[in-house]
Amino acid sequence: MKKVGITTLYHKTINYGGALQAYALQKKIEEFGCECTVIDCYSTAGKNKYERFKALGLKRSIQVFGMKTVYKVGIKLDQKMRDGMNERHKLFSEFLNDIPHTEPVDIKNIYDLQDKFDICVTGSDQVWHPGIWNDAYLLRFARKKVSYAASVGATEFTNDQAEELSEALREYSAISVREKGAVQLIQNLTSVKIQKVLDPTLLYTAQDWEKLVCPVKVTKPYVFMYAIDNHPAFRRAVYKYCQSRKIELITIPFNQSHFKISDIRYTDKPLYAVGPRQWLWLIKNAEMVFTDSFHGSAFCLQFKKDFWSFEAPCDEGTAPDTKRIFSLLSEFGLEDRIVDFDDFPEMDSIEKRIDYWDVGVKLNELRKESQDFLMRAFPRRG
Repeated sequence: MKKVGITTLYHKTINYGGALQAYALQKKIEEFGCECTVIDCYSTAGKNKYERFKALGLKRSIQVFGMKTVYKVGIKLDQKMRDGMNERHKLFSEFLNDIPHTEPVDIKNIYDLQDKFDICVTGSDQVWHPGIWNDAYLLRFARKKVSYAASVGATEFTNDQAEELSEALREYSAISVREKGAVQLIQNLTSVKIQKVLDPTLLYTAQDWEKLVCPVKVTKPYVFMYAIDNHPAFRRAVYKYCQSRKIELITIPFNQSHFKISDIRYTDKPLYAVGPRQWLWLIKNAEMVFTDSFHGSAFCLQFKKDFWSFEAPCDEGTAPDTKRIFSLLSEFGLEDRIVDFDDFPEMDSIEKRIDYWDVGVKLNELRKESQDFLMRAFPRRG
């Protein structure tokens, strides 16, 4: 049985999409008869402020960073919020621990794993973002290398970045990316044919994901707003829409451990104790979803929800398919569900329903193409 290692944005992640895509890819590769393990790699240089504040404690954090910064990151919270965030971390830990993974390994020691795996795969998520990539995500330590749905998160590379990535890609046996705009960008750096594939979360069906959902204590119909960034104008418009329709607006504050004032200003019901399983339930059961998240949009497709995705417009001269959400939704002819941050749709347009018949046909077609890529990358023995 081949041993496969995955490098992705996994270590202690409090990122719903990141956790779920890691789960999906690990399970899917197992289906090809491999023993598949996520490599729990981390960098001691990369702790975010939330983790640093927790380690320092409130008093010392204020001395080091100042009261304003500490407040923004969420240390000065009331007890209910703190309890909810502690529960969220617990729920994430439980979910991540269900994914087969190595012991935590510092990236500087990643070469110690060189002989542990027959094949290593990097992806999905933004493992090839110039500000994120490292020896683990570029698979410099691995003997046989594959990428699955690697996301770049950039429209171009500097000469030094292009040279570094090109050199790393020389030893890859198969390369796939997640966004349309990344195909040519990466193809310019390698002779290996680049294939665009689905994010791992879309390799499984809605019925598969429904087995994982865990209900949340919500008693009334609701609209779900899952936003990573602030976007006060858009959030205010969504809040006013919900008020006009007399329907509850549910939000999740402190996404990815970052505090935004809109998290608590424009909401009827902020939920803190939400892990990946509860997050899936909130999307599945919402009357409508508003999101600025790639994976929020992907799971709306999975559960056939009426939704709106908001994404910043492209810079002048930049192709729209370099944007993550546009690249995803344009595959299904749903570009009209994307709005600019400051351009809220008219009331009649908001309630326009999505016809999911053609979406389902296209999703099945793309799912087969993506699984065929994995079958070629991880052929069964015998």
